[in-house]
Amino acid sequence: MKKEKQIPAVGYYQCLPINDAKALVDIEIDEPQLGKYDILVEVKACSVNPVDAKLRLKLAPPPGKARILGFDAAGLVVKKGKDVSFFQEGDAVYYSGNLLGQGSNSQLQAIDSRLCALKPKTLDFAQAASLPLTMLTAWESLFEALEINKASKAKPKKANLLIINGAGGVGSAAIQLAKQLSDVHVVATASHEEGRAWCKDLGAHSVLGHGSSLEKNITELGIDGFDYIYCCYATDVYFQPMARLIKPRGKICSIVDAEKAVNINLLKAKSASFHWEFMNTHPALITDAPGEALLHKNILETVAGHVDAGLIKPAILKKFSPIHANTLKQAHALIESQKIRGKLVLEGWA
Repeated sequence: MKKEKQIPAVGYYQCLPINDAKALVDIEIDEPQLGKYDILVEVKACSVNPVDAKLRLKLAPPPGKARILGFDAAGLVVKKGKDVSFFQEGDAVYYSGNLLGQGSNSQLQAIDSRLCALKPKTLDFAQAASLPLTMLTAWESLFEALEINKASKAKPKKANLLIINGAGGVGSAAIQLAKQLSDVHVVATASHEEGRAWCKDLGAHSVLGHGSSLEKNITELGIDGFDYIYCCYATDVYFQPMARLIKPRGKICSIVDAEKAVNINLLKAKSASFHWEFMNTHPALITDAPGEALLHKNILETVAGHVDAGLIKPAILKKFSPIHANTLKQAHALIESQKIRGKLVLEGWA
């Protein structure tokens, strides 16, 4: 019997704190097998998101087996499944994968081609790998859940958008998308001066500290409420302030699990709506229906065009190299500190 080709990867066998030597370990795995829509990608770079750290702590692998994390990646197509029509071997692609499949912390990854797009031409692999998850999440939140692009048609004056935690990875993407692709007035929050300067640089019209002084700071800006609120931090902590700040028939969207119960009835008097955004809904429930199967591919193609036109830029805080357990541990530790802005990227294999 022919022995399967072994490739390097980083995984974990049990849920452990990041300071444990076995929290993430270097492993070798068989080369992934391809489904009919899959491409095999040689991963040149990947990025680490808060969801990676959350999964490492909460999602235990089957006994004796390793789980490989990672969503964002950029790399080269080396093989393709029988029904792949969009890509050829050698194409440079970028994507955010599927919660149910093998992650991008592997030198080779099988990924559904319908979730992928050609890498922006003006970016290297590390820069491209910083974009997919945050851009997809922000895009779906702003343009599908909140529908901010309808603001100019539906409202007589410029609508206001509040982004809570604008300095984070998704917040950084949302500021750029809202500023460049809509006419809403963007107000962002950040916890420290460096983060506030970062948000202004990305295009926020106004930036405030968040916390107990948030509502007071907004009042001092002369804003009497928001048509849209995008919550990228502590949904249960900010739910009551959001309910007070949202305008009648306004929309709130959050990407962060509520640790405690929230009182949704607070929104009823204003006929305001609350929306969840989970980027993995589409990859997990992907269908062959026209207009549905290629949702993420189409968004990433549009983002790549805006990147190459100079309208959107990567928001990278730090790069690590090469990709192995120690560098991934460093990235996870930074993520868990909750004191970062932008994205953490790893590139190259030892």
